[in-house]
Amino acid sequence: MPPEHNHQPDRLPARTIGRRGFNRALGAGAAVAAGLAGAPLRAQDFPTRPLRLIVPYGPGAASDYVARLVAEKMSVELGQTVLVENKPAGLGLPAINDVLNAPADGHVMLAADSAHWAITPAMQAMPYDFLRDFQPLSLTFSNGLLLFVNTSSGITSLQGLLAEIKAKPGQFNYGTPGIGSLHHLAMEVLKTSLGLDCKHIPYRGGADAIQSLLRGETQIGINSQTAVVPHVISGKLRILAVTVTGRLRQLPDIPTVAEVTGLRDFQFPGQQGLVVKAGTPKAVVDRLSAAIRKAGSDPALAAKVLERAASEMAPMSPEQLTELIRSDIRRYAAAVKVSGASTQ
Repeated sequence: MPPEHNHQPDRLPARTIGRRGFNRALGAGAAVAAGLAGAPLRAQDFPTRPLRLIVPYGPGAASDYVARLVAEKMSVELGQTVLVENKPAGLGLPAINDVLNAPADGHVMLAADSAHWAITPAMQAMPYDFLRDFQPLSLTFSNGLLLFVNTSSGITSLQGLLAEIKAKPGQFNYGTPGIGSLHHLAMEVLKTSLGLDCKHIPYRGGADAIQSLLRGETQIGINSQTAVVPHVISGKLRILAVTVTGRLRQLPDIPTVAEVTGLRDFQFPGQQGLVVKAGTPKAVVDRLSAAIRKAGSDPALAAKVLERAASEMAPMSPEQLTELIRSDIRRYAAAVKVSGASTQ
């Protein structure tokens, strides 16, 4: 069940009128009501006050960076300030509850990702059903995780790594930012699909996982491009593959896992989508979505996101994001089952 909605729309106070007054009001009101009933909310009537964009991560994260760029552009397009608020705790529940406890009028948005709409709900019971309780607006960005090794290993390709793992079962460990992370699910699906014998070692974050590989505690790494590339430039790490179905524009020479292994459906992208509370009027949903998509199509903004967040803007319609989320819910439920991950 979704959290209790604490904020209710204001109601006009009731007052008592006589029968004659009631009849006059009824006659006059009927014509007005007839007109209003057939008149949907106009997009130009929204917004009526500053908007809030809730980010369930701390300042400085890629999700926060992109959300702030998009919010700035949306402020100009909508004629009202879009304020970004960070609520990085509790599996995203403080941020999620903030949106669900607000009126369904589009003035409060959530910057969500697959952890919120698919992965965590597959690992444990959550107090929300994402597609029941939220209305998707548009995806903002998408990126891919990198599969890599220490250059001192002498392994130069994913084919070589797979051959080594199969030749030395049980001797390879891989590190991730934690159980149930996108990184963990990707590796467990790869292990199961190819019959690999290697052990998962969870760490307290991506930086710790990378350090473990540099120290030799683990032999395989999977992490974000922004975290890995500085160590590649220094010559300490070597990238073997990416976890999306198409090669990354920034790393055109690095193959995808799907290319190398033949696992055509292997894709574990990092993504962010903006949503509002379910029940928000369609005119408002369409106006917000259009503003997000216009921001995402801006070449200067896209260049900043590519350079600073190693991500590509991926604007889409509410219908397209709804279908993406529905597909993710199915895919990640299967991946969680394979991994045995649980936060309970």
